[in-house]
Amino acid sequence: MLDTAKYVNHLNQSIDFGSGGIYITDSELRNYEWEYDTDYDEITNFRKGVKEKKMKIIISAATEEEGIAKRNAVFRIFEADILANQAGRLYQDGYYLNCYITASKKANWYIAKRYIEIEVTIATDQPDWVQEKEFNFLKTEGKTVEMDDLKKYPYKYGYYYLNQVSSSAINNVSITESDFVLRIYGPVSKPLVKIGDNTYQVNVSLNAGERLEIDSRKRTVSLIHTDGYTENVLWSAAKEYYIFEKIVSGTQIIAWDGSFSFDLILIDKRSEPLWK
Repeated sequence: MLDTAKYVNHLNQSIDFGSGGIYITDSELRNYEWEYDTDYDEITNFRKGVKEKKMKIIISAATEEEGIAKRNAVFRIFEADILANQAGRLYQDGYYLNCYITASKKANWYIAKRYIEIEVTIATDQPDWVQEKEFNFLKTEGKTVEMDDLKKYPYKYGYYYLNQVSSSAINNVSITESDFVLRIYGPVSKPLVKIGDNTYQVNVSLNAGERLEIDSRKRTVSLIHTDGYTENVLWSAAKEYYIFEKIVSGTQIIAWDGSFSFDLILIDKRSEPLWK
């Protein structure tokens, strides 16, 4: 069975491997290797560094004209990222790898213009496969609770009795804790969301059409205004909680006062894509 994948460059131009006469015949996409440091014959830490993977592609077109066009398109899409120094993304089974195509070796290209075999080298300085899973939570029209109640009753049955509609749960399937993006939509004042054991609160006011974004990877808290202007509001994060606390693995209770909508995007990183 041939492998399938998709490459999307920084210009959003894409190549689908597995259809349209372009196929993967062999690859190292699921291979991985941890590097490690030692001290007195003991492993002290693990790291990945810059990695390379090989992937073999064939182009088999119906006509010579189509074969030549596909060869040129594949080159153009790969090369655009190199010249711009902006990584593309290679997608497989719902995960993506930020990477560049840094080398290309051809074989059997002279047999017919309809056919060519290409071995490419994939280089990445971010050798984790990433999946972004989004959860959406809507504003409730019914009775809401006060912010202090959310702080006081993180998991207790008393909280659920008070307001069932503004509580929910997610399942973080990651092996370990996950980075996240939390997007909160206005209008709302001093929004607060409890996720598991941690509270995420920012002491700002959002108007209708504005949103607040907390990004644990970038360590940013941003207020995006209706005109697109992005304001750094990290200073307004509640000091009694760590605003960038990662989301732990497993089932996590979500609680908020129901007065606003928000999205939670979990960032799952793995050494290989989940087998499906």
